[in-house]
Amino acid sequence: KKVKKENVTKKEKKQKSTEKKAFSNQKLLDSALELCQTANELWNRGEIDMALETLDQAYSLILKIKTDDPDIIQQRDDLRITIARRI
Repeated sequence: KKVKKENVTKKEKKQKSTEKKAFSNQKLLDSALELCQTANELWNRGEIDMALETLDQAYSLILKIKTDDPDIIQQRDDLRITIARRI
């Protein structure tokens, strides 16, 4: 019975680690999206240098995303395209 408990514990730890990474990736995406929105506001006010700097920060965040989750990958790629179009 102890072996089963250890296996479940290892499985639970792996699942929690995966969930934590997914949350972290989503948090990075959300932060990058907020930066893109801020950059858009700066751009509209004519603060081009600050807008570009903010887009650089957003791009730096999406580079930190490491995942095999197709939904996260799609969101990351969509943000990457958005940033590239603005630059």
